[in-house]
Amino acid sequence: MQHTMNVPHQAPVESLLDLKFHQVAIYHHNPEQAILWWSNLGFGNWHRDHAILQGLEDGLESQKSATMVFNYDIMPLELEYVSYHGPRNQHDPRDGSQPFISHLSTIVDDVDQKAYELTITLGRAPYHRFVTGKHTNPNVVGKKRFREAIFDTASLFGFDIKLIQRVPWSYDGES
Repeated sequence: MQHTMNVPHQAPVESLLDLKFHQVAIYHHNPEQAILWWSNLGFGNWHRDHAILQGLEDGLESQKSATMVFNYDIMPLELEYVSYHGPRNQHDPRDGSQPFISHLSTIVDDVDQKAYELTITLGRAPYHRFVTGKHTNPNVVGKKRFREAIFDTASLFGFDIKLIQRVPWSYDGES
């Protein structure tokens, strides 16, 4: 039996720092294990994507990849399982034996402006800024990419905060 919920794409949720979150991302070294568990409960509608993340991390040029698996039917927020692959990873110090909340995400109109405002509020800049590319999800390929900024707020809230701006597939990296 397939469960579905009729919720708006960006469900209204309580806000933190005037941000309305639409997604919870769980870091998991083996998301297929979690997906199997959810599927056995009737939530089998998963969307897979793999993307290259090109940008700056702690001020240094960075390129890594991310494997992401999304479900829109489990909760009022979009559920994502994510794992990062690359030379460095904010989550590397953890042993990975247990999944944990990586970040909460919010869609913004201007990632630079919102990152500036959040930097002033938090007293810290985003540690990772990037533009996605080379997506494999057919719902994204040829349609859109994303400019993103991630703030290290785990010590404050128990998870990082990610700002996401949708940009056209043809986005060339200029503001």
